Amino acid sequence: MSADLEYISVDRYNDLYLLDFIVLIDVPENSVRNILEDPKQYIHINTSIQEIQELESPDENKQRIKFHVTECIW
Repeated sequence: MSADLEYISVDRYNDLYLLDFIVLIDVPENSVRNILEDPKQYIHINTSIQEIQELESPDENKQRIKFHVTECIW
Protein backbone atom coordinates (compact mmCIF):
# COMPACT_ATOMS: atom_id res chain seq x y z
CA MET A 1 0.00 0.00 0.00
CA SER A 2 1.34 3.44 -0.86
CA ALA A 3 0.18 6.79 0.48
CA ASP A 4 0.57 10.43 -0.50
CA LEU A 5 -0.19 13.55 1.47
CA GLU A 6 -2.20 15.80 -0.86
CA TYR A 7 -3.00 18.77 1.38
CA ILE A 8 -2.37 19.98 4.90
CA SER A 9 -3.31 23.09 6.84
CA VAL A 10 -2.83 24.09 10.46
CA ASP A 11 -5.01 26.67 12.19
CA ARG A 12 -4.55 27.96 15.71
CA TYR A 13 -7.35 29.04 18.02
CA ASN A 14 -5.83 30.17 21.34
CA ASP A 15 -4.27 26.94 22.72
CA LEU A 16 -5.99 24.64 20.22
CA TYR A 17 -4.44 23.56 16.91
CA LEU A 18 -6.64 22.19 14.14
CA LEU A 19 -4.84 20.03 11.58
CA ASP A 20 -6.71 19.39 8.37
CA PHE A 21 -5.22 17.06 5.77
CA ILE A 22 -6.04 14.85 2.81
CA VAL A 23 -4.30 11.51 2.32
CA LEU A 24 -4.40 9.40 -0.84
CA ILE A 25 -3.72 5.66 -0.55
CA ASP A 26 -3.55 2.99 -3.23
CA VAL A 27 -4.99 -0.37 -2.22
CA PRO A 28 -5.75 -3.66 -3.99
CA GLU A 29 -9.09 -3.46 -5.82
CA ASN A 30 -10.58 -6.28 -3.75
CA SER A 31 -10.03 -4.25 -0.53
CA VAL A 32 -11.83 -1.07 -1.55
CA ARG A 33 -15.37 -2.02 -0.55
CA ASN A 34 -14.30 -3.20 2.91
CA ILE A 35 -12.29 -0.04 3.54
CA LEU A 36 -15.11 2.23 2.38
CA GLU A 37 -17.62 0.45 4.62
CA ASP A 38 -15.47 0.51 7.78
CA PRO A 39 -12.30 2.57 7.25
CA LYS A 40 -11.14 2.58 10.89
CA GLN A 41 -10.92 -1.21 10.88
CA TYR A 42 -8.33 -1.11 8.08
CA ILE A 43 -6.72 2.32 8.34
CA HIS A 44 -5.49 2.93 11.87
CA ILE A 45 -5.79 6.61 12.59
CA ASN A 46 -6.86 8.12 15.89
CA THR A 47 -8.70 11.02 14.40
CA SER A 48 -11.91 12.07 12.71
CA ILE A 49 -12.47 11.08 9.08
CA GLN A 50 -14.47 13.89 7.48
CA GLU A 51 -14.78 12.33 4.04
CA ILE A 52 -13.74 9.15 2.28
CA GLN A 53 -13.90 8.76 -1.48
CA GLU A 54 -12.88 6.22 -4.11
CA LEU A 55 -10.72 7.49 -7.00
CA GLU A 56 -8.87 6.02 -9.97
CA SER A 57 -5.30 4.93 -9.26
CA PRO A 58 -2.34 5.32 -11.64
CA ASP A 59 -1.66 1.63 -10.95
CA GLU A 60 -4.16 -0.42 -13.00
CA ASN A 61 -4.16 -3.23 -10.40
CA LYS A 62 -5.10 -0.94 -7.52
CA GLN A 63 -7.71 1.57 -6.52
CA ARG A 64 -7.08 4.92 -4.83
CA ILE A 65 -8.92 6.04 -1.70
CA LYS A 66 -9.00 9.66 -0.56
CA PHE A 67 -9.35 10.48 3.15
CA HIS A 68 -10.11 13.95 4.44
CA VAL A 69 -9.06 13.96 8.08
CA THR A 70 -9.24 16.52 10.88
CA GLU A 71 -7.27 16.37 14.13
CA CYS A 72 -7.35 18.69 17.14
CA ILE A 73 -4.29 19.14 19.34
CA TRP A 74 -4.24 21.11 22.56
